[in-house]
Amino acid sequence: MNMPLNCRTLDTPPARNGAYFLLGGLALLANKLRYTLRGYRNPRPFPDTEYARAIAYDQGVVDAWMARLEAYLGQPYELAGKTVLELGPGADLGVGLYFIAQGVARYCAADVNPLAAKVPQEFYKRLVTNLIERGTISAEHADALLAEPELTRAGRPNRLDYRCLADFDLLAFGRNSVDLFVSQAAFEHFEHFQDTARQMAEVARPGALLVTEIDLNTHTRWLRDNDPHSIYRIPEWMYRLCHFPGIPNRMRPNEYVQALRQAGWSDIVVTPITTVSDDYLSEVQSHLATPFRTPEADMSHVHVVLCARYTG
Repeated sequence: MNMPLNCRTLDTPPARNGAYFLLGGLALLANKLRYTLRGYRNPRPFPDTEYARAIAYDQGVVDAWMARLEAYLGQPYELAGKTVLELGPGADLGVGLYFIAQGVARYCAADVNPLAAKVPQEFYKRLVTNLIERGTISAEHADALLAEPELTRAGRPNRLDYRCLADFDLLAFGRNSVDLFVSQAAFEHFEHFQDTARQMAEVARPGALLVTEIDLNTHTRWLRDNDPHSIYRIPEWMYRLCHFPGIPNRMRPNEYVQALRQAGWSDIVVTPITTVSDDYLSEVQSHLATPFRTPEADMSHVHVVLCARYTG
């Protein structure tokens, strides 16, 4: 399974290890305080009110998943009639409506933060208008598509089944029910990914597929551009002390692969989308916390796509 992708190398300034360690520690403490006081807010780097940008983002995410799957399978993936489960949909359910518009029988989504529950219907009206203009759907299907978010909000989901689950128990969607699992920059926030991998296997149909992008980078915006490995500098005791819901779990690609294999997933392919430069890595490697100095951690990767299959 060859997955040719354009891989970008980050252009970072020379590492200032002492200063970056201090800044990373302060950023971690600030994030803990912010999430303690405010809770989890917008996961995207632009306001929820920028509807056109959000619509383009949602459609771009789905199109990228489909391109990844086509590269993984060697042929296009047929969405018609499938059940899709998204883990961590985030700010809105535009991804779900776009999937349904392409023939998906049922789109399910699980999250621990009810961000998408607060999206105004106006956003979905603009999304459906965009889908008509693109030729994805005809105007006669607009009302049926627009009804899906309203049914979900009313607690009577039909083809759009969004659930905010405090325990993130995927079995709520039914065993042996899902054909395709998708996720965008969410796996790195799962505190107990091994449990999630096992639950995915329990709700998967034989032959189900997984495609996900995982952001291994530091999430604090100034640091991610200048010191992408900032979170990996912090020793484990300090990272545990600064724990808050949604803190990056610092799992590396080999750990995701191991957890999925143990849960029964196979044909696992990890492909880098973004890497750090050799110069940056050589400057920071010895300044990282001990678990991230090993070859197995493969610290060159900061953004990857992972595809896998569940054969049952």
